[in-house]
Amino acid sequence: MAAAGARAGLRVAGFAPQAQFLLGCGMLDALKAVGAPDSLAYVKAAAPVQKLLSPAEMGELFKVLALARSEGIAWPGFALGERSHRL
Repeated sequence: MAAAGARAGLRVAGFAPQAQFLLGCGMLDALKAVGAPDSLAYVKAAAPVQKLLSPAEMGELFKVLALARSEGIAWPGFALGERSHRL
């Protein structure tokens, strides 16, 4: 996908596992905003978040690739582990 983007005039702006990207975007802050850790709303929301972040589930198996035409875009999702050097 990165090579296809390059052929279209785009550059790799970031590449990371889904878990690192979502954590960088504030996934845990969003979960905390649902309610107290002992509340029913929090417990219901925590299970899908765990699936998205777990290395054994989607957290490491899925990757995020961002392609851009210009530089200087703030990508908070890549702050915790940008891995474009591994492409």
